[in-house]
Amino acid sequence: RELYTAPFIWVSADKMNIQKTEWQGKTKYKTYDKFTVTNIRYNDNREIDGLVIVNEKTKAIVYKLGV
Repeated sequence: RELYTAPFIWVSADKMNIQKTEWQGKTKYKTYDKFTVTNIRYNDNREIDGLVIVNEKTKAIVYKLGV
């Protein structure tokens, strides 16, 4: 159910460790950082209306919605 009510989530590059690589002549960017949902809240219609996501390595909040 959460997939249907989840907000669009975008984590800024400055909130994680980004690595630049070259592969077949193309520049690629990737991260090995892991993220955890530390708080999630639902409204009366069972839709997500509050969400906090934390970078596991830095313990920094990387995404916050309605909390």
